[in-house]
Amino acid sequence: LDLTSTMSRRTRESARLIQELLPRGAKSAEGYSDFISEDKIPHNTRTTTVYDQLKNDEDYVDDHDYDSQPYRHITNWFLSKKGQEDKLHLRLALPKKPTSFSGVCLYGELVPSQRETEKAVRKGNILPPNLKVCIANPKFWSIDRSTTLRGIWIVSKHAWYNLKEPCSSQTQLHIPMRAKFGLVSNIADMVGQVRYMKGHTGLNASSFASMHSNQSPEKSYKLLCASPEQIAQARERHDIDIETKPFDFELLRREAKFVKENMKDFDPHWKATCAFVKGLSQLEKEFQKAKREKQLWAFEDFDYLSSAVAAEQRSRRNSWGDLLPGVIYPCPNDLLEIDPSKEVADGNLTDDSNLDALDSPA
Repeated sequence: LDLTSTMSRRTRESARLIQELLPRGAKSAEGYSDFISEDKIPHNTRTTTVYDQLKNDEDYVDDHDYDSQPYRHITNWFLSKKGQEDKLHLRLALPKKPTSFSGVCLYGELVPSQRETEKAVRKGNILPPNLKVCIANPKFWSIDRSTTLRGIWIVSKHAWYNLKEPCSSQTQLHIPMRAKFGLVSNIADMVGQVRYMKGHTGLNASSFASMHSNQSPEKSYKLLCASPEQIAQARERHDIDIETKPFDFELLRREAKFVKENMKDFDPHWKATCAFVKGLSQLEKEFQKAKREKQLWAFEDFDYLSSAVAAEQRSRRNSWGDLLPGVIYPCPNDLLEIDPSKEVADGNLTDDSNLDALDSPA
């Protein structure tokens, strides 16, 4: 594999170092000595590597957190205690507490940046290879709720790593986190959708956050549950696709704490004192009470896989956050355009006694 033809001097040197780091022989490929420390990743300029992805500033609340460090994409990843890399049964799920990474390493393959890949294609060069890397003692994981960077990220002292597909042998291990991430993604779509309202100066853009923050999670869920007739009407008369449900309420009942923590500071309207966040706290209390009282629903097996798949369909993203190609960004609040009577002013949505039992969101 010749990575050095028709490249600049610095790029040739970077390629040479990568070439030396690639596994040699079957024995090497079977072991874990192929994974290099992240501080050994070769640079192609003074400050960047071929694995540093472009940054898209959406003027979003999370953007400032990423300014000082590069973004990198890591695929075929797994978590393990140092020295237990080859023990598949001892590999770990993402910790419930985002900072609980003591003694844990993230292993995986860095994906070359789109910029470097396109440049190699344009110049007729060989594409840069994935690079096996080990990130020792990550600081924490975090969910990005923005449009282009949505996903689960792990931060180290050198970079932010966007988790793509995990190692195939670990797929089942990460399904619960995948479902919980999908739930946060659905709620971010619902709350963050832009709405246009007529004003003295024309159309004014804002998000639906102000509306949803002023009502409970149950009310927002009920508000955006669509009937088959409404779905058909949306397609025939408005040429838009809406889903039967905005998110999985049964999962929210179990994971309200997770959502509350990972939707924190999403929008200026999204405060601890707003109705939606208070509603999440109430759901959390009800779940803890159900566990203390050994209520069946709090202990029965939950179908995380079906929940994850449905959430990904609603958000039109793959299992770890990338927006699917060629799709229109999800607009769950478009149901209000089809049936304006469901707007918050409707008495049915201001009286908790009218909620009754919610439909199953499976």
